[in-house]
Amino acid sequence: MVLILTIKKIYNHMRIFLFQQSIYLIFVFFCYCILISEKAGYADVMVPAKADLAQKFQRASHVFTDSSDSFLISILTSKIESLVPGEENISYQIRTVLARQQQQWLARTEVLDSGSQSKKTEPYFELFLTKNGQVLQWTSDNITCQIRPFSESNIYLYWDYTRYLGLNVYKSIAESNNISYNDLSLAAQSNPVLAMLNDLFIDETLAVNADRYTIHPIPEKIDGFDCWIVEWSGMDKMWIDVEYGFIVRKRIVHFSPDSPIKQVVYNRDYQLIKEGLWLPYTQIVEEYANPEYKPQSLWGKPIKRIHYKVEKLDMDHTDLSLFNVTVPEGTYVIDSIRKMDFIVVEDGTDPFAEPIELASSKLGSHKYRAIIIVVVDIVFLLLLWYFVSKSKKKKK
Repeated sequence: MVLILTIKKIYNHMRIFLFQQSIYLIFVFFCYCILISEKAGYADVMVPAKADLAQKFQRASHVFTDSSDSFLISILTSKIESLVPGEENISYQIRTVLARQQQQWLARTEVLDSGSQSKKTEPYFELFLTKNGQVLQWTSDNITCQIRPFSESNIYLYWDYTRYLGLNVYKSIAESNNISYNDLSLAAQSNPVLAMLNDLFIDETLAVNADRYTIHPIPEKIDGFDCWIVEWSGMDKMWIDVEYGFIVRKRIVHFSPDSPIKQVVYNRDYQLIKEGLWLPYTQIVEEYANPEYKPQSLWGKPIKRIHYKVEKLDMDHTDLSLFNVTVPEGTYVIDSIRKMDFIVVEDGTDPFAEPIELASSKLGSHKYRAIIIVVVDIVFLLLLWYFVSKSKKKKK
């Protein structure tokens, strides 16, 4: 009797155990089917091809940099934070304005708040104007204005927003000014000032290094959006949102393959600017320590966080009044294009529009004045020598 009861008890426990295990297995199988179906759905419908990615980015680059359309974009560097303990944040803000009209490129940069680092009473700004292979460069706190060939300028400075987007603005601007971008790229290999010319611009790197990139089979959410991870292992990793025009919501770039991280870029608040071109109105960039200049203890660590905001974007009727090239009275203009220098004698003078004859006459008058001063000095020295020598003879 006891044996029978024991067998029944064991049987009941086994039945309950098997029932529980069956429910568990059914649940696991159900979850697995959902996962497989989601994978299959993504694989069948949404996984982008690398060729499509390259084509989309080429289209965006063309709309932004190479098309005949006019545009103006104003970028505010609203905050620059130091991420290294003990180092102060940079207190000033920088506004960069880029414009193109009829293949003429312009840029203006101004420091809006220099804080304790400077006691300037007026905002500092630096003006660049490119036109037919010429560049004018002038700063508001400098009495000298320079006009020189495009190839000798630092026109590439301050355009970090587009560079961090992976758009090669530099190439289009160089070529529109009849400069060989290939020559500039070669020069950049040995010149750190031009290092930005050899960044990983997305359309170019996807076309040239297609075999090195892979597309992860499952998307990942960035800021709540499904993004496909396109990765060159140890060099470049992008989170691309296909539904919103193949935009890059996050990107990690290394200094070189399998080297420390160079920068992490977050692009947010995208808007459709024109067919084929989406631009983020908010961009946050974390710059990492450069192994060539920073101690090894900082390698692979962020040292600076920069916040960019798009203040204005005009893709149709561009107002270039901000770029009127006028300099104040007393500015010394060094024009290496026309091989002449002159001093501005009236406020609001446009150095490019200054008549060559007038400028030459001003230059000549300054030259003659200098010659007269030199002659007077020589005569004075000769007279001084004469009287000194005569005085010595009298003493003898």
